[in-house]
Amino acid sequence: LAKRFTCITWTFDPLQSPNAYLNFTKLGVIANDYRINFYGEKTSSALHRFIGTDRLWVNWFLESERVRKRIERGCDVELSHEELEKHVSLVRMAADGSPRTRAMVNQDRLLIDVPADIGVLQQQNPELAVAWRNATRAAFTDALDAGYTVEEFYRIERAGQSAGCYLLNSKTPNGIDQNTK
Repeated sequence: LAKRFTCITWTFDPLQSPNAYLNFTKLGVIANDYRINFYGEKTSSALHRFIGTDRLWVNWFLESERVRKRIERGCDVELSHEELEKHVSLVRMAADGSPRTRAMVNQDRLLIDVPADIGVLQQQNPELAVAWRNATRAAFTDALDAGYTVEEFYRIERAGQSAGCYLLNSKTPNGIDQNTK
């Protein structure tokens, strides 16, 4: 802010739940761009093994009310489990840990689940890790192409398993000035 920056952008792997929690929940970023294999199909990094280098491109609007509230008091919007369950999941974690998908629908808010620890899946069950990448890639690209914005990330329990859950909104998130995009 002292250098007059009003927006900082970066990318991260949306399957990395700890990064998603930091970016959305703590910092208050938003995302409306998904990049497939941003660093190419294959790299030498173990982080990309089997699943490629897809990235969400996030925007951190430093002067927004949204970010100010996060800094002042932490997460601005906490939804209860019951409130989250009212929204349609494009990708939902099944009891066996696999992704269950549904076709794109026109709702105000949508959900996309991700595994709590993709790194463990890459080591223990590469096929399941690939299934998660493919399912989330399709859901994110369909939703973002339809005009949705990724605005929140929650740590949740699904079918007795830890998971992450993105909340996407068809409207501009609170505290973001449309003119700054």
